[in-house]
Amino acid sequence: MINFSQTTGTSILKRMFSVAITVFCCFTLYSQEQANTTPAPVIEQTPSIFDIVSEPIPGYGTVRIQQDDRLVTLLNNHKALNIQNESKIQGWRVQIYNSSGVDSRKEAEEIRRKFLERYPDATVYVIYQPPFFKIRVGDFRTREDAYMLYKQIVNDFPISYLVNDMIQLPRL
Repeated sequence: MINFSQTTGTSILKRMFSVAITVFCCFTLYSQEQANTTPAPVIEQTPSIFDIVSEPIPGYGTVRIQQDDRLVTLLNNHKALNIQNESKIQGWRVQIYNSSGVDSRKEAEEIRRKFLERYPDATVYVIYQPPFFKIRVGDFRTREDAYMLYKQIVNDFPISYLVNDMIQLPRL
């Protein structure tokens, strides 16, 4: 004879366990967002549409724009975000440091300094992704190019490894 109370209890426990695992996985994946790795670039001062329209032209009338100052701020923020996103592509870097200890910021700055002494032409990024400080070097489009740098620095920085990251486009 089958005892239905035990079967139902086991089935409910299995369902609760499945729901708990699903929720845990979703929150874990959501928490893996990548932090901003570099400050926003300096924007070249190009005249805004407001400046162009407001500029007096001899022999013509003048335009006076009456608006909230927050509108100009919003437009400048939008322009900065577009410039920042356009200057990055998916690529590779070599990570040479990763720590979350009490003195990790000081250690990161010291390792950055040592790296730049040995490899002055390399680009170095100190990244803070709470609670970790990371140092990544280079801007490589392919894994193979990043691997070439890795082979050069692995003796000096033995915990180095390759990471997929958003990289800066090379200047033309």
